[in-house]
Amino acid sequence: MSKSTNDDLIVYRGIFPKYGARGGILSYSEEMHYNGLKEDKLLTSREIGMLESKINHQAKVWGEKWQKKLKLNRIN
Repeated sequence: MSKSTNDDLIVYRGIFPKYGARGGILSYSEEMHYNGLKEDKLLTSREIGMLESKINHQAKVWGEKWQKKLKLNRIN
């Protein structure tokens, strides 16, 4: 396994608003993919600031999971 940074492994699809019938924004969503772990995640929130917090948290979780996987592969 090659050594990669978290930013190299995460694909962000972009933040998209979801509109209601009257044209107002109901929520925001971001679809993320982690290449190293082959995991996908769809995050949603009514507030864009909260969504950004969720995105950062997910990136951190995946980064920690990836580091554990790399460590296990070095041991074996």
